[in-house]
Amino acid sequence: MKSVSIILVCFLAPGAAVEFDPDIATVIARVSPDSVEHFIASLSGEIGVTIEGQPDSLPCRFAYSPGGLRAALWIAEQM
Repeated sequence: MKSVSIILVCFLAPGAAVEFDPDIATVIARVSPDSVEHFIASLSGEIGVTIEGQPDSLPCRFAYSPGGLRAALWIAEQM
């Protein structure tokens, strides 16, 4: 969990002094704090999502919760 927090801080901290490979830096530059917050809210069930064209909810903050497989499918669709 600590590594996830560090990654999120890198995305959310303006002017963070972390150097990435240029290809990785390009991907990171396209990520906005709003999109990270939206992604987290979607995975926590705070807001609804669409999976396979159907409205759904992902109340699964932990990998082994019952909604974990639906969450994995939703993440795959987002990529």
